[in-house]
Amino acid sequence: MELLQSDDFREMESFSDRFIAANRKELARYSHRWAIDPLHQWSRQWEYPFVHCRIRQIASGRSSLRILDAGSGVTFFPHFMLSQFHQAQMYCSDRDGRLAEIHARVSRKAGNSIPFLQADLRTLLYPDEWFDIVYCISVLEHTRDYAEILDEFHRVLRPGGSLIVTFDVSLDGTRDLDLENGSLLLKAMAARFDTTDGLSLDLGAHAARPQAFTTLAARDINRRLLPWRFPAFMYRVKNLLSGKPAGSWPPLLSVFCIGLQKRGAAQEPRLPSHADALQVPHARGL
Repeated sequence: MELLQSDDFREMESFSDRFIAANRKELARYSHRWAIDPLHQWSRQWEYPFVHCRIRQIASGRSSLRILDAGSGVTFFPHFMLSQFHQAQMYCSDRDGRLAEIHARVSRKAGNSIPFLQADLRTLLYPDEWFDIVYCISVLEHTRDYAEILDEFHRVLRPGGSLIVTFDVSLDGTRDLDLENGSLLLKAMAARFDTTDGLSLDLGAHAARPQAFTTLAARDINRRLLPWRFPAFMYRVKNLLSGKPAGSWPPLLSVFCIGLQKRGAAQEPRLPSHADALQVPHARGL
C-alpha cells in the first residue's frame, strides 16, 4: 500500500479524477471497450507510476522531449504527462480510428493539442528516429507480432532513446500471454534494446518469487480493482470455447514493467536501464 499512499500517486489520482469528471460524456462512448477509470484497475495502479517515474528520470535536465503513447486508447495519462513535463511534446497512436474524434474532443477540452494518429503498431507513420521516448502500457500481451512491433519502436526512437513497456502475464495460461510467450517477448526486446545487466529472461523464475504481485494480491487490496464483473462461470466457459483451460478464479495474472534503451550514441547522458520484474516492492519504490 506504500505506493498508493504516496504523494505522487495521490497527485496522479487527483488529476485522473478531474479528467474523468470533465470528460465523462466523451468517455462514456468508449466505456464499452475499456474502463472509464483505468487508473483504478488492478495492474494500472503500478504501471502508470512506473512509466511516470521512468520518464521523470529521463526528463531531468532535458529542454525538450518527444514522447509517444503507443496503443494509447483514450485516457488521462498523456494529459497528465504534459502537466508534469512542460518541455514534452506528446503524441498518441492507436489502431482504432473510432477514437480519433473522442481524443480530439478531450484534447480541446484540456486546452492542449496532443496529435492522435490512427496506425497499427507494426506500421507507425512517424519519421525515423523521431521520438526520445516511446511507452506502451498493457498492449503487447494482446498481440503475437512482437518482432514487427519492436522493430517499429526501434525505428522511430532516436539512438539512445528509451522504450518503456508493461504487459500482463498469465501465470495459469488462461489469458492472452502465458509464461512461455512472455519469455519470448522479453528475448525479442533484449535482441533489439539494452536492458538491465543480468536480467533473467525466465518469467517463471520471476513469478515464483514470494513478492510477485498478482491479481490475488490486488483482490486482497481492493476487489474492485479487478476488471471482471460477470459471474466467473461465464469467463470459464469462454476460455473452454477458445481452447484454454478454465483455470482458477480470478485468473492468475501478474504484471511486468521494464525500461529499455536503443543502442547507439545518446544525445544526453545515459541512464541505467531498469527493470521491475513482477515485484511489488520495486513498483512501490518508484
